[in-house]
Amino acid sequence: AHRGGYEIELWNVTMLNVEDVAHFKNGVGGILIDGDGSVTGLPGGSIVPPTGQLRNNPNCTMNPTARYTVCAAVVRRLNVGIEKWTSPWWDTNIKKHYPL
Repeated sequence: AHRGGYEIELWNVTMLNVEDVAHFKNGVGGILIDGDGSVTGLPGGSIVPPTGQLRNNPNCTMNPTARYTVCAAVVRRLNVGIEKWTSPWWDTNIKKHYPL
């Protein structure tokens, strides 16, 4: 089921000598869903940007390097603040989404 935003489902992933399984540049990004627990050890868990809104959530733990947060439950949406929006589909001068 689509939960909004950008999502990627991960299944049967193997990583060797990887310090951080994710790094969200500028604190923005999508939701990585660990379908079988091969990345996080939590089947159905989520890897999300390290936002403050999940800091006090008992189902979530921030990675020690603060590059991502792992949540045992499904994360439906994220609200993140950024200093400069970099989407080619948004005109920050007139605050309108385009193409219209």
